[in-house]
Amino acid sequence: MGKRTPHPALPLVALALVFVVAGCGGEKADTIRIGVLAACEGSFGNAAPAIFAGAKLSLLERGARLAGSKPEDGVDGATVAGRNVELFFGCGDDSAEKALSEARRLVEVVGVDVLIGPQFIGESFAIRDYARRQPAVTFVSGVVLGQAVTLHDPASNFFRFATDAAQWQAGLGEYAYDELGWRRVVTIGEQRSFSYTQTAGFVAEFCALGGTIVKQIWVPLGARDLSPYTAEVPPNGVDGFLITALPPTIPTFIDELPQLEGNLAERATGGGLLFAQEALGKRLTGVVLSAPDNLDSPAALAFRSAFGEAFPDLAASWAFFPVLYYGSMEAVLQALEAVDGDLSDGQRRFQAALAEVELDIPTLGHIRLDERRQAIGPNYLYQFQQDEKGALVYKTIRTIENVEQTFNGYFSPGDPPPGRDTIKCKHGNPPPWTR
Repeated sequence: MGKRTPHPALPLVALALVFVVAGCGGEKADTIRIGVLAACEGSFGNAAPAIFAGAKLSLLERGARLAGSKPEDGVDGATVAGRNVELFFGCGDDSAEKALSEARRLVEVVGVDVLIGPQFIGESFAIRDYARRQPAVTFVSGVVLGQAVTLHDPASNFFRFATDAAQWQAGLGEYAYDELGWRRVVTIGEQRSFSYTQTAGFVAEFCALGGTIVKQIWVPLGARDLSPYTAEVPPNGVDGFLITALPPTIPTFIDELPQLEGNLAERATGGGLLFAQEALGKRLTGVVLSAPDNLDSPAALAFRSAFGEAFPDLAASWAFFPVLYYGSMEAVLQALEAVDGDLSDGQRRFQAALAEVELDIPTLGHIRLDERRQAIGPNYLYQFQQDEKGALVYKTIRTIENVEQTFNGYFSPGDPPPGRDTIKCKHGNPPPWTR
């Protein structure tokens, strides 16, 4: 394994933030050290305990034991391929600077062999670029929904077992074109990477089938007066609206558009609506959205049960973030088992084995990697419905298999990343999962 020199600006007192999972026995040669990096502060900082728990669950399923009642208490007796496993946690704050600082601490001071994380798009490019400088360490993303982190100039030791935000839209453009009969669409998003990438995924599929994007509207984050942006919507000639903006933008925007009065099922779609249930209520009945998680599947229900049993205080927060970290950890452990825990020769055998891992991740489904070490996997359409008590629920209605990152070449490594001026509507050559 390559030598790693501790950075002089990283004092050893930083280790006070590290949570050691396995016991202290064993020489370094007999121990595999895995770091887990999540955002403990910021917009989803409250998800960090569940993320750490999700990463540990795969070790618990291999016979490890919880060392305490809190996620940071770790586990005892963790092993893989006959070698002890030590797990170390690091905390970011949604920023690239903090994520990079924690990654350097875990790699250069703690000496982890594998780092799982980070969590957000802004953090991911800093970690991917850092991975190039540490070729003898393996980096596996936690969530990281940005398309460009693997499509453009990927690092050979950076792996992602989750689909990106564009892949999350697979099937939705076809549904809008074929089922809803849309031909002319206005997209409404926010000026941030996640919104750009989701919009790009819908546009790629919808336009490849023959649809047209009449207008792309990008609302600045935090904008209070939305009238300049609602005024951009053409009064006529629009069949539907793709909405990737989040509350509080969505309800205000929708309330100001006469085209979206009443029930939204025939006129609106997009991931932003998932987060507007409280504001829009039963107006969402019948709306179809897309996502990479099939919450109705037996595997998802089994994961929820296992997670809740192991971490009863976190049972309400089981979904998605912990599933993705669980999947990344499971992939790492399977690759370690395939090479009998051998991390020699700069981890070349291990990284080659990791690139070949195929696994079923609860809620996500069957995942394999492409040549850029990016996930190919299913996506799902689901619909808001009312249960027997009139409560709003969503039900999976369609599975889209083998969604790959380029959308049949619509996106290429030479293209600029999705942005307010780079999302193009191109006709023809739809991806193979359509129709």
